[in-house]
Amino acid sequence: MCQLEQKQVVAVHNVTTTYHVPLLLQQQKILETLGGLLDLSSIHRPDALVAKGSQMWKDWTSLAHGQEHNFDTVTIAMVGKYMSQPDAYTSVAKALEHAAMYCRKKLNLVWVDSSHLEDETKQDNAKDYYKAWHDLVDANGSM
Repeated sequence: MCQLEQKQVVAVHNVTTTYHVPLLLQQQKILETLGGLLDLSSIHRPDALVAKGSQMWKDWTSLAHGQEHNFDTVTIAMVGKYMSQPDAYTSVAKALEHAAMYCRKKLNLVWVDSSHLEDETKQDNAKDYYKAWHDLVDANGSM
C-alpha cells in the first residue's frame, strides 16, 4: 500500500536581515512540520535543555527585532589592500556587523582602499586621495 506524503511549501521571501529568517520559518510552523515528520514528540527532552532552548530563542528574537529599532549608526572605515575583492574581508565585516548588533547600533561600513591614502595617489588622482582621507576621518572608528 502506498502512503501519501503531506508536502509543505516554505516561503523565505526577502527580509531586512538574515537574522529574521528563523522568525519567518517559525511563523510558517516549520518546527511543528519537521517535528511531525521526524516523530520528535516520542523523544524525551530534559527540562534543562528545553529551558535553555527557550532562552536562546528569546535572545535570538530580541536580537532580530532589536535591529528594527536601532536608529543610532556607527561608521567604521575598513582600510585594506584588496578592496576590489570584498570577499577577502567577509569575516571581518561580519564580526563588525555582530558587534554593532550587540551594541544596538546600525553599522555603516565604509570601504577605503589603502593605496588611496598614499602620497603618490595625491599626485596621480587627488579625488580618490581626498575622498579616502575624508572617509577615514569622518568614521567613528577604523580597521
